[in-house]
Amino acid sequence: MDSVLIVIVDLQHFKLFEVEQDPLNRKSLEIIKSSKNLDFYLKADEKYSDRKGNFTSAQSSGSNENQNLKLEEERRRIQEIANKISDLLSRYNHKSWYFAAPEAINNQIVELLDEKNIKNMAINLKLNLANTPNNQILEHFSKK
Repeated sequence: MDSVLIVIVDLQHFKLFEVEQDPLNRKSLEIIKSSKNLDFYLKADEKYSDRKGNFTSAQSSGSNENQNLKLEEERRRIQEIANKISDLLSRYNHKSWYFAAPEAINNQIVELLDEKNIKNMAINLKLNLANTPNNQILEHFSKK
């Protein structure tokens, strides 16, 4: 039997769950993949320098360079998330899938998915559930 998958993301976290159902129709989640991108919110001089001072705040403060770097990093991260979702959905058999991402990035991610995955998405929540305890995630999708 094909299952239901749940994908929970924000710019720093990615979680993939499978919804399991026991003979008494009780549902539970099994985590399949989980990753955290710890360096996403680092400052540019912390991220792009191997020693302090190579990319100083004086070089980037007051200019659009730092903001442009942030926007480009976010755009790349959103593309990376969409690619990861597509890859994992193609690897795991499922009849449908649920998705949750913060409102600020939700539509951007969905727009990058192929038509088949968009049609197969049963629930799309514009919520950040990345830090929600795993045992509370199903509750959010059953309200829908």
